[in-house]
Amino acid sequence: LKQVFDSGIKSGQPIICIPGYAHNNSCYLLLMKRLQNAGLGPVISYNYQPLLGSIESQAERLASLIDHTLEKSDHQKVSIIGHSMGGLVARYYLQELSGLDNVEKLVTLETPHQGLAVGRYTPGICAKQMTPDHPFMKKIKEGTASLKGLPILGIYSDINPISAMGDTYKILDGRSDHFIPGYGHASVLYTKPIAEKVIHFLQSN
Repeated sequence: LKQVFDSGIKSGQPIICIPGYAHNNSCYLLLMKRLQNAGLGPVISYNYQPLLGSIESQAERLASLIDHTLEKSDHQKVSIIGHSMGGLVARYYLQELSGLDNVEKLVTLETPHQGLAVGRYTPGICAKQMTPDHPFMKKIKEGTASLKGLPILGIYSDINPISAMGDTYKILDGRSDHFIPGYGHASVLYTKPIAEKVIHFLQSN
């Protein structure tokens, strides 16, 4: 974070990028470059610690990162991009940690807003929390209405080995949920058309 602001690029609104389950900020390198080339940012990436810790603990670390970012920024709010589980980390921060006061816009890419059944067979407490009937997911879904005043772009596609596309990835309604066919769970991070849609959303008033 210090290196980002010491570089002198601090005039734009900060964008925080959160990776998906068991991933790190390397998954965002291409998208971050495209955002920066479009004049957005500074773009700041988040890494999980511990890797398979609870979603609540990750959201608390995210809150600390955003607080430090805003202390150094010329802006009072950040925008967030969350891939897969990263979108749930963002939602917990927004819904349960008063994050709505600090966030201008939210982008989620392939985030299982309604939960993933496969989570119960996957290592780590965070994976278990993503199962549809887990108390964490129930709490997240019950708090969805609190997000209705926040501009949200939720993108999902159909070439997905993790779960069938559809209601799993919908967060609010047609205004927020955008189905773009032809991409995989990870490839949404690397494709130019999706990057352009994200950029347009972040640049719009």
